[in-house]
Amino acid sequence: MENSIVFYRLVKHNRVTRDDILKSRYGRFNYEIKNGTEEPMTYLADTIETAWQEISAHFGLIKPNPEVFKLYRITFKDLILEDLTNDEKLNKLGISEKELRADPVPPQCKDVAKKLRQEGFDGAFYRSVRNPKGRCLVLFIKNINDKMEIISSDDEWKDFIRQNL
Repeated sequence: MENSIVFYRLVKHNRVTRDDILKSRYGRFNYEIKNGTEEPMTYLADTIETAWQEISAHFGLIKPNPEVFKLYRITFKDLILEDLTNDEKLNKLGISEKELRADPVPPQCKDVAKKLRQEGFDGAFYRSVRNPKGRCLVLFIKNINDKMEIISSDDEWKDFIRQNL
């Protein structure tokens, strides 16, 4: 994709369909829309290192393994994205950097996601909670499937593992 942005998604190896690869069942910005259903979202990382740190936080102290996890390169363009690394924008949305990065996740994160969705944003960049140097991206995937391309990145994942074992 010409003039596109590239981010990464690391998932368990058995998630192979587009919906399985993209849909995040839990996350900092997930919220219910009605009758217990959630707005479909995905979380991406700016680097493989950030993706690994984010996912390994959920699975504990395990080694990166191509038999367990699969890496995807997500390329997209023409999305309307908010930048939640900007303090002025955070103030406007009624959330602080500390709240945005808190664990457990405060309800304000879900409120921010709802506001952004209502304002027409497709997602937002934010600082990685697990990698101080990294950025993550939450995407509201309901209306953007045709604006992204998902490519398996087995070679990049294996290179990362070789460099980090």
